Amino acid sequence: MKGKGEVIPLVHDVGSAAGWADVAAVCRDRFQGKADILVNNAGIMRAYFLEDLTEEQYDEVVGANAKGVFLGMKTVVPFMKANQRGSIVNFGSIASVRGVPRGVAYAGSKGAVKQMTMAAALELAPHNIRVNALLPGTIHTPMVDDLCQVAHMTADEMSDCPMQRIGRPEEVAQCALFLASDMSSYVTGTHLLVDGGKTAGLGTGGSPFLRKA
Repeated sequence: MKGKGEVIPLVHDVGSAAGWADVAAVCRDRFQGKADILVNNAGIMRAYFLEDLTEEQYDEVVGANAKGVFLGMKTVVPFMKANQRGSIVNFGSIASVRGVPRGVAYAGSKGAVKQMTMAAALELAPHNIRVNALLPGTIHTPMVDDLCQVAHMTADEMSDCPMQRIGRPEEVAQCALFLASDMSSYVTGTHLLVDGGKTAGLGTGGSPFLRKA
């Protein structure tokens, strides 16, 4: 990684308060009590039929995707309040705003991210701390490549969106940078969809209504 500044990698379970205690220690001891930006990007995707979903499987998904976001915010907010500034970007999904088959746990956890983001934004706005959510659609990652192999589909077919192509990781990164930086200094409590238009309406990339005769 190139650039100015110090990078300190920490590996921990985002669904565990003990793991976040290590993050707090780094903010306090290595960065003079500062935390300017938090990007809650860790998450997992699991698909289960409702009647087959066990309590342990549900807890695993919600623990990583929703509880992890809660604990991340809870950890850094005291540092941000002390400095009266900060930006938090929580990663949801298009599943935050639409149903997903076999997604009771996953969609439920991502819906919680969107709602927590709005609630936290209201609490923290007086402290000059902004909280926004980024909701990606289908993005070309190794996880999606694995799904494509199972479904015998190309990545672009898997995206099933009006732009008729899959999203690129750097396109999501640019949106995260916008929300994290002062470029969005008057933006808080909102969610930004990065989905190639998939949630804009009923039409999708594969819809016959979008094809000319």
